[in-house]
Amino acid sequence: MRPIHDMLEEYAFSMPLRMHMPGHKGRMPYGPWSWTLDVTELAGTDDLRHPLRGIEAAQTLAARAFGASRTFFLVNGATSGLHALLWTLRPGERVIVSRECHLSVIHGIIMAGLEPVYVEPEWDEEQEICLGMTPAGLRKALAAGPAKAVLATSPNYYGYGCSASLLARMAHDAGAEFWVDQAHGAHWPFYGGLPEDAGKAGADAFVMSAHKTLPAPTQCAYLHVISRTLAERVDETLSRIQTTSPSFLLLGALDDARCFMEEQGGERLRRLYAACRQMEGGLGKGLRALKERPGFVRDRTRIAVDVTERGWTGHEAAAWLEGRGVLAEMADERRVVFLTSVMDEPEDVKRMGDVMNTLPRRAAGKRHGHPRFHPELWAAGEVCGIPDGGKERVPLEQAAGRIAAGSAGAYPPGVPLILPGERIRGKVLEYMVETAKLGGKLFGVNGGITVFKEA
Repeated sequence: MRPIHDMLEEYAFSMPLRMHMPGHKGRMPYGPWSWTLDVTELAGTDDLRHPLRGIEAAQTLAARAFGASRTFFLVNGATSGLHALLWTLRPGERVIVSRECHLSVIHGIIMAGLEPVYVEPEWDEEQEICLGMTPAGLRKALAAGPAKAVLATSPNYYGYGCSASLLARMAHDAGAEFWVDQAHGAHWPFYGGLPEDAGKAGADAFVMSAHKTLPAPTQCAYLHVISRTLAERVDETLSRIQTTSPSFLLLGALDDARCFMEEQGGERLRRLYAACRQMEGGLGKGLRALKERPGFVRDRTRIAVDVTERGWTGHEAAAWLEGRGVLAEMADERRVVFLTSVMDEPEDVKRMGDVMNTLPRRAAGKRHGHPRFHPELWAAGEVCGIPDGGKERVPLEQAAGRIAAGSAGAYPPGVPLILPGERIRGKVLEYMVETAKLGGKLFGVNGGITVFKEA
C-alpha cells in the first residue's frame, strides 16, 4: 500500500485548477529534478552550514536578485527564518509584532524567551478584514518602552501590505531593527506594478516563502538580510534551527526559482497582473473584489472574492468551486481567496473568473447567524502572564476564564486568537467553534485546549 502516493495521484488525475500554493502549480520551470541529483555533503558538492561552492554562489546570486547583502536558503520554510531572527535577541528583550502575525512568530517568541508587545492591526469595518500594522499602532507600542526589533507582516494572506518604509523609519528612529515577514510577497521585486518590497523599503531583514508564489516546492524559502552585523548573528542562530541534512533538491529548486524569476518573472508577472485585474473587473453582480485602502498597498495578483451578496459564506462557496474543479487557497466567512503565481497562464485566471461568476444566487439572509470576526476578539484579552505550576488539557466548553498555556486559532491564515498567558474569553471560544462547524480548521485545540492548572 502507498496511501500518500495514492492520495496525491487521485488529486493530480482530477486535473483541478490549482489556485493554491505551492506556486509552481505542478509546472516546474526547468523540469523535475532527478533523484540521481539528491546527494549529501561531499567533497564535490557543498555544505549549507558552511557553503563554499555551488550553494555559496547560488545564495550570492539570490542576494543580488532580491537586494540583500546576504541571502540564506531555507529548507524548513519561512518559519525557520523567522525563528532565526527572533533568536538573535536575548531572553527577556522586547519585540514588537502585529497581533495578526503568523502562529510561527508566536512560537518563536516563546522559544526565544522574548517579551512580546502586540500591535492591534487596522480593521476594515466595511470589508470585515484585517489590513495590517499602522504607524499609529507602532508609535503607541514604541512609547510603551524600548524594543530591540519590530516585526511586521506584509503582505498578509489577503494581499494587503503596510507602509513598510514609514514603519522602518519609525523603528530605526527608536533604535530598533525592522524585520518583515514577506512570506506572501516573494514575487514583488520582479515587477514594477506590484508593491515595493521590504528590502527597498528599508527593512533590516525580510523572509520570503518561495513556495507560495514562486516556482518552488513546499518548504522552500529565503531569509534576506541587509545589515552585515545582523547577518553574522543570523548565521549562528540559523545553524541551530535548520536540519543538518538539507535536501539538495530543495536547494536546487530555490536556485532555479531565482533564475527563472530573473529570466522570465517580469514578463510573466505583467501578464498575470493584467489577467487578474481583468478577472476582478469582470466579476458579476453580487461578487466583490477587495478595495484599495489609503495607507496600505494591495497585491492585485492575490484574488479574494466576497460572496455574501449571493447568499453564501466563503467556506460554502469554496466547497462549491471545488466540486467544479477550482481549488482555492483558503476561505473565510465572507470570501474565497485564490493564490495566483507566475506559473499561472492568463487562461487559468479567466477560467477561475468564469466559474466564479456561475455561483448561483441564494435567498437573502442565508449568512445570518454565521460567526463574524471582529477585532474585539483580539483586543479585549486580559494578559495574566505565565503562572507557575503545571498544565492540563480541558474541553473547549470548559476553557472560558482559564489562562491559556498555548496558542489557538483558525488556520488558514494561522492567526492566533488565544495567546499564552491570556485569560480565555467565551466569545473567542464561540467564534472558533462556529468557524469549525462552517468548514474552517482550528489549531491548538486537538482534543481540547491546553491551560495552566488553577491554584
